[in-house]
Amino acid sequence: MSAEEVKDLHLNNDSIEPSAEPLTSQQSADPVALVSNKRATSEDPSPSRSQLKQDNPLYEGSILVGNGEINNLVTAERFRVLRAKIERSNLGQQSYRLLAVTSALPEEGKSLVSSNLARALSIDPLGKTLLIDCDLRRPSVHTFFNIPDRPGLADLVLNKVTSDEVIQHASNRLDVISTGTPVNDPTQIIERPELATILNEFRKHYQYIILDCPPTMLCSEPITISSIVDSMLLVVRAWTTPKRVVRDAINAIGSSRILGLVINDGLDASRMYVDYGYYTNRKHLIR
Repeated sequence: MSAEEVKDLHLNNDSIEPSAEPLTSQQSADPVALVSNKRATSEDPSPSRSQLKQDNPLYEGSILVGNGEINNLVTAERFRVLRAKIERSNLGQQSYRLLAVTSALPEEGKSLVSSNLARALSIDPLGKTLLIDCDLRRPSVHTFFNIPDRPGLADLVLNKVTSDEVIQHASNRLDVISTGTPVNDPTQIIERPELATILNEFRKHYQYIILDCPPTMLCSEPITISSIVDSMLLVVRAWTTPKRVVRDAINAIGSSRILGLVINDGLDASRMYVDYGYYTNRKHLIR
């Protein structure tokens, strides 16, 4: 996504209260990977949130795009609002610390949202944030941070490398894992039980984990991932994604597994989707 395509981000987060506890897979007796404690701690054992904001370029208006970086205070503020909404959701009984980001179709801005949301969340003084590129079909997270695309997640799931070999430092508070060596069957990698084991291990060392997933209507990986994360965020490109496709994506994932929608490219575009009958029963509409 180019700088010219980044216009605005409207956070239309339907904070759905899931009807059941988050689904997790059983850990295997022999964990695939362990995370070094040094990766999940900063040099300052208890930095304040204000200090972390000062060290985070997003809080000065910096937005990462696929081909570089732009300065957009309005969009940066939208990501700060999204961070605040997620933190507010965590005040309830449910915990939303392992989140997957997907879209219905390609080119809706899911990787832009994943990358910048991870940066926004990385000011949490309780721990670091980890961003993982789970889009093995069309990886792009590494281009946002200008880091190597391998080794990465696929290599870790296949037990070819250790976690220390795939975790890359984007900042003192944000780590990133790229997709890794290309594979012939991405679905098979995501469906392996080792992925759930790896994520459960990462939970012990990171305050937030964000997964960038492929589009829901093009492959089955987001549906599989929805069963091992706390919840999902669905990115919708305003005035572009048909309401029918949004509805189909929500049905495919399951509405109880979706924390909310992130409307990209339009201040008031959420009304196009909220006014559609499917969404009128939501209890907490965040504009």
